[in-house]
Amino acid sequence: MNYTGVGSLFFLILSVAVAWFVWEDSDSSTAIPDYSTTKLLAEQGDGEAQYQLGLLLLRGLGVTSDPEEAQQWFQKSADSGNAHAQFQVSQFHDRKFQSSENPEHGIKAFNWLKKACDKGSWEAQTKMGQIYLNGLQIEGLEVSPDQGTAAFWFRRAAKNGSSNANYQLAKLLDANPKLAKNGEESLDYYKKAAEQGNPDAQYWLGVIYLEGKLTRRNHGLAIEWMNKAAQQGQPYAEYMVATELEREGKIQEALNYYARSAEQGFAEAHYKIGLIYRFDTLIDADLEKAEFHLTKATELGHSKAKEERIGLLAEQGDAENQYYFGNLLKNRYFDGGARKSFLHDQAYVWYEKSANQGYPAAQNEMGKHLYLGNPEKAFSLYRQAAHQGLSPAQWNLAIMYMKGEATERDRMTANMWRIISESTRPAGDMYSYGRMSARFQFAPLNETEMEEVQALAQRCMETDYEVCAGT
Repeated sequence: MNYTGVGSLFFLILSVAVAWFVWEDSDSSTAIPDYSTTKLLAEQGDGEAQYQLGLLLLRGLGVTSDPEEAQQWFQKSADSGNAHAQFQVSQFHDRKFQSSENPEHGIKAFNWLKKACDKGSWEAQTKMGQIYLNGLQIEGLEVSPDQGTAAFWFRRAAKNGSSNANYQLAKLLDANPKLAKNGEESLDYYKKAAEQGNPDAQYWLGVIYLEGKLTRRNHGLAIEWMNKAAQQGQPYAEYMVATELEREGKIQEALNYYARSAEQGFAEAHYKIGLIYRFDTLIDADLEKAEFHLTKATELGHSKAKEERIGLLAEQGDAENQYYFGNLLKNRYFDGGARKSFLHDQAYVWYEKSANQGYPAAQNEMGKHLYLGNPEKAFSLYRQAAHQGLSPAQWNLAIMYMKGEATERDRMTANMWRIISESTRPAGDMYSYGRMSARFQFAPLNETEMEEVQALAQRCMETDYEVCAGT
């Protein structure tokens, strides 16, 4: 695979909302407080203890988790002015708004967020930056997107220690250098966030060193930061580390990283695993695993995986996918205006394989292909597909009966198949199969003939194409 376009493939990360619950000042080394002692202080009106008690109850640390009671203590602490508790109250109302769409909760969430911002909560300041970055509109409240204000809040949060704010500011300045001030550079903020352990920033810093976008290329540093991000489960970093391992021939290690990325829903990782199990010569082929991962990638919208899956199933003898593989090859014949006859020929090899297994769409396709050179074979294929209920084949069979090609001319049978085809064609398919011009080839029927033809069509369809005129 060509990795020169890393930017187009991997610049996919969206803004990550601050939705996790943090211990005070994001200090992961802070010891978890004793529940009984904390509760005693909280009941005595200590605002900080009330906030800490809320976290204990929310996260079930030293006590059974109780989100409702946690919220009560957060509210008490917030009312006393605790910034972190105010943020939690804002989060509570935001979740209520998201689940109920009640604008009252949305407005309360924003108002408590403002209070928390003013009190210095970096969680709140980061989220406020995201609100101004994307805008907010609910009944009774509208915040227009404003990148300058977003940068203002990200800067405040970054100064208060938010790695996510450093990361968000880096992305914002990277996309809009004019927002930088006093010698600011997005690379500096990427580095700060990465050094604080932000996995998304570590990934992006790896991409920057890999592409040399904001600094000189440095493959070693790129892989170093990618590895750090991958160790924290950043799916795109896991993928990039896997590609490096694959390049070094460490296939099993690469598969482990691809699998970790795939487990997080990254379609490209599923696709790569599928290719390895199907084609790689450094590992035993496993077509079952290849199909599984190509299917997963297809379900996630990966177009190349869909094509590879079709090819794999076609090679395993699946008639439907042999037909679709023929379609793929036929379409490629016309790609870019440069016609490649070998693809056209290969397409009909697969159509024939599918048709020989009785797949009706392939039978119809082969019928069209053979119509001029071998009308008898075309007639046989159309008839087989028509008896399986395929509307285009029924129409083509009707034309051959009307013209008397490869069979005796039979107006009644021709019109029977015409009526059946028109009744089974997809809704809205007004112009398929050349209907608008071909209809004029059917001679008008008198009233008696029309009644007879309609009866023939009804009997044919009611018997599931077992008893049909002309067969």
